[in-house]
Amino acid sequence: MRNANNYAEVSINYIILNLLIFTDDYAIFAACPGSRETFDKKRKFDTSQLLHKSWHWRCVVLLMNSKGSRNPNHPKKGSTIKVGPIRSPGDIQRIKDMLADEPRNFCLFVFAINTSFRAGELLSIRRRDVAHLREGSYFELKEPKTGKIRPVTINATAAEALRIGIAAIPVNDPDAPLFWSCKTKAALKVPSVTRLVKKWCIRLEIAGRFGSHSLRKTWGYQQRIRFNEPLSLLTKAFGHSSERQTLEYLCIQEDEIQRLYGNEI
Repeated sequence: MRNANNYAEVSINYIILNLLIFTDDYAIFAACPGSRETFDKKRKFDTSQLLHKSWHWRCVVLLMNSKGSRNPNHPKKGSTIKVGPIRSPGDIQRIKDMLADEPRNFCLFVFAINTSFRAGELLSIRRRDVAHLREGSYFELKEPKTGKIRPVTINATAAEALRIGIAAIPVNDPDAPLFWSCKTKAALKVPSVTRLVKKWCIRLEIAGRFGSHSLRKTWGYQQRIRFNEPLSLLTKAFGHSSERQTLEYLCIQEDEIQRLYGNEI
């Protein structure tokens, strides 16, 4: 299932529906009380599956028809959309605060932006792989994309995130995934991470285009812009062929060009 962010709101018979969740299979809206018949007639959706009244709001699950219901602006299969890093340290802290009561998600976000692993690499981690790690520990993980072994030194923030995440694993099994699905208890999939990252940023109204790769890019962006680490080191860490590739990957050139327009002449 893929999100369609541009379906922000729908107006039906003077009723504004604020979009909460949208996928290829269903949409959940919060709406002012209205007639179910109005929804059925105007949009031809089957709303009989769920009508839940809560205070003065009504949650309506609109089951989408298999044809003609997808976002017409959705990218074609096989195409790619470039996502960016989370640039502001303040926004990073706000996400941490928001996820404080969600140990799995907190661990996923914090560990990712402190290690630069790809989403697929993160989701391959099992309890046995990280249970022994402490601040300063050396952690090696095989990159599925390249087949290379990439070593990472665990910092204090990443170690604390792991402690929280490991404690939240629902089964006491060394082979249990660190980042597990609430529904199946199996490892999360990369599209699920993409949906989570988008949801966090939308909820906090963080401007930009985000996905699972934003976590890895956030690590690199903060290293370069916030900590002023040498570009050559980042190029090596990412396994890029040139520093120019790293700048483009981290969207740094775009930021520098945009700053030019702030110089008043």
